[in-house]
Amino acid sequence: MNLVRLLRNNMTYRIGGHVFFGSLPGPWLVAVGTAIVLLSGCASSAVNNTAPASATGPVNTGTFPNLNIPPSQAAEQLTPAQTQAEVAALRSAQQQHAASATVPSGQTDPEQLRKLATTHAEDALKQIEQ
Repeated sequence: MNLVRLLRNNMTYRIGGHVFFGSLPGPWLVAVGTAIVLLSGCASSAVNNTAPASATGPVNTGTFPNLNIPPSQAAEQLTPAQTQAEVAALRSAQQQHAASATVPSGQTDPEQLRKLATTHAEDALKQIEQ
């Protein structure tokens, strides 16, 4: 109650009291409502810490994990011989594709590219001006 008196005597209340306190409930009601909302998250019906039987993820054993155990590898590592064989196969495939690739005609000639650029610009300007 003293807080309400202090606020009513404050200049803010005297200037804009109808805005701040006229349409809102008392400060105690706001505080109680906020406390109820915040504490309602703590009240739950049952706590179930066990995972379903079909779950394939981590399971809560109730103990702390031992971080001193080194993790196992997910897959076997490649040996240097296997790595060299894979690189050689990729390089031979690259050479085969490079030999069979053809260069499109006319698209590498600088004169034809310049002519294409000028005609394209003129066509674009004609379409814009229409």
